[in-house]
Amino acid sequence: MMKNIVPILAAAVLVSAQAPAGRVIPNDPYFKYQVSFRNPGGRVEIERTSIKASPVKLEATAGIDPDITRAWAISTGSGKVVVALLDDGFFYNHEDLAGNIWANPGESGPDPTGHSKETNRVDDDGNGYVDDVMGWDFAFDDPDPDCYVFDGKRRDRVQPYWHSISALGIIGARGDNGVGVAGVNWDVSMMLLKIGAQGIGNGEKDTERPGRAAKAIRYAADNGARVINWSGYVSDPAPEALAELRAAIAYAGTKDVLLVVGAGNSGLDVDRPENATYPVCFDLENILTVAMVDFKGGLVSYQAGDRRLGSNFGPEN
Repeated sequence: MMKNIVPILAAAVLVSAQAPAGRVIPNDPYFKYQVSFRNPGGRVEIERTSIKASPVKLEATAGIDPDITRAWAISTGSGKVVVALLDDGFFYNHEDLAGNIWANPGESGPDPTGHSKETNRVDDDGNGYVDDVMGWDFAFDDPDPDCYVFDGKRRDRVQPYWHSISALGIIGARGDNGVGVAGVNWDVSMMLLKIGAQGIGNGEKDTERPGRAAKAIRYAADNGARVINWSGYVSDPAPEALAELRAAIAYAGTKDVLLVVGAGNSGLDVDRPENATYPVCFDLENILTVAMVDFKGGLVSYQAGDRRLGSNFGPEN
């Protein structure tokens, strides 16, 4: 089966704020830097970090983008659509995200005794999870999918995990609200499913990750998600763990739930058996694989020390 590979750009550039006919430009102050959404072509300068000035100049080809400003003239999303995210922790109180976080209808509002369902320690909706208001933490088995994880290098230290804030922002930062950036969906309900390993050191294998991901995927499918985003993977899992994960994704498919996954950043041909990565290499029709392209439309490739890395590829997988 030939699966789709969708190009995604992840950088920023200063562009004009004027909207041509049939296009919508939001008033978010940093949208002007989102070349991932609107690529003007030519010589562009981007910032690689928001902490300190770190500009880099690149040559870009106009139109290597998702044409999102024209799509916004048709729709800017809907809060009725639930998108689940699997990641290692979430900054759900961020001012540009908080309004688009999923609120479980079965765990919201007062219960029969007048207490808030969000904190009454009762499984009000009978789904097997107590007070799962915005999702679930499958690492610690509790209702708070917060951003904090145990540091794998220093296990006596807890630190915030930043990766998911990018995924949340791309999918659903509130658009045209005068704050931050604009997401693909200005309105959406993002379900937060924390699957992160806690305290796994360098070179260690997180053998429980496939099982946590499988539970999270089944949770998403059973609780109203239409799309699941997982910017991650598992490699070399035990056969039984791999079967459990595949079965969970297939189960989501029976409920018409699409799983969007990253191709991976190792620069490998994942059609070769020795490079197999999962869930990318599962032959399931409800998996959409996302590759990474540069400003000219080619697959990203870069040097890291003596290693050549970049987007994984493969016409089959």
